[in-house]
Amino acid sequence: MDISVIIPTFNRVDTLRKGIETLFNQKNTAGIDWEIIVVDNGSTDGTKQMVESISKKFQKLRYCYVPNEYVPNRSKVR
Repeated sequence: MDISVIIPTFNRVDTLRKGIETLFNQKNTAGIDWEIIVVDNGSTDGTKQMVESISKKFQKLRYCYVPNEYVPNRSKVR
């Protein structure tokens, strides 16, 4: 894998879907092997279900769940 795009998220399912689709629609003329990793910090808005659904179309999409333990924590997710 040449590049991993890591997207930390918390309850932003609509914005996340648009971002993922935009990234996968980019033209890869350089032949770079890349993937997207979504790191979910305890979302409750259907983020996991959306990523699982869209990953059927985009095989280079991975999902990682990190519980937010009371307060969302960007540093922990990164």
